[in-house]
Amino acid sequence: MRVIGMIIMCVVFAAQVSAQATLSATVNKNKVSVSERFQYTVTLTNGNNPKDFRSPGFQDFLVLGGPNQSSSFQSINGVVTQSISYSYILQPRNTGKFTIGASYIKVGDKTLSSQPITIEVTDGPPPTAGAQQKSSSNKPS
Repeated sequence: MRVIGMIIMCVVFAAQVSAQATLSATVNKNKVSVSERFQYTVTLTNGNNPKDFRSPGFQDFLVLGGPNQSSSFQSINGVVTQSISYSYILQPRNTGKFTIGASYIKVGDKTLSSQPITIEVTDGPPPTAGAQQKSSSNKPS
C-alpha cells in the first residue's frame, strides 16, 4: 500500500514539474467604441513563485479598474494546473487601431512575456443589449 502511495505522489510531482509556465493576455472584445469599456487580462499558468509583474503601458486607454488579482488551483486525474490572473478595466481615449504591448513576469530565473493585442476603436456608440437581442431574434415565429 505504501508503494502505491509513493508512486502516486511521484506521478503528481512529475506532472507539476513537467508543466511549463506560460503567460498569456486576452481581451473580452477586440473591437469597441470610444465610449465603451473592455477587460484586459493577463494569466500566468503553472508558474511557481512569480515575481515582478510588469503590465504594459496603457497610454492609449484610461485605466478604470485594476489590477485585480485572482488565482485558481485545479487537479484533475493527477494533472495539476494553477494560475494567477491580473485584470484591468480599460476605456479607449481615441478612435483608431491601438496595440496593448506585452506584459512581463519573472518565474524562477526566467522572464516570461505575453503577446501584444490589437484593439480597434470605432466612433459610434456601443451596441445596446436590446439592439443585439433584436438582431438575433429576427426569426419567423
